[in-house]
Amino acid sequence: MQICTGCNTSNLNTAVRCEKCGGELIPVVPQETLPMSRPATHQEMVEVMGQIQAQHIGLATVFSFLIPGLGQIFKGELGKGVIIMIAMVVGLILVGAFTADLPGGRWIVAIAYFIAWIFNIVDARS
Repeated sequence: MQICTGCNTSNLNTAVRCEKCGGELIPVVPQETLPMSRPATHQEMVEVMGQIQAQHIGLATVFSFLIPGLGQIFKGELGKGVIIMIAMVVGLILVGAFTADLPGGRWIVAIAYFIAWIFNIVDARS
């Protein structure tokens, strides 16, 4: 079937010009030949969301590795991220101030900071 561009009249496929007004014709593609898209199934949606979530968890982990608390902020946990950032800085200052005179005090600071840093990374993954 073809449609006239001038009067929108349907014409046979064999017609060269519109039978009613003599205008140009454009072919109409039958509906059954058009590709049909279907809505995604629940399982497909779950798989896609899982892939997106895995990418976000990976980025949050990298951010927390670089700057403690940044991964939590990236995940939308602003309060937790800011608290972790402040706690890491304040904790480092306090532990450093109170252990500086102790034998091996710098190791205590390093170990405490390392444990808090690892906790921060693990928390960003969850």
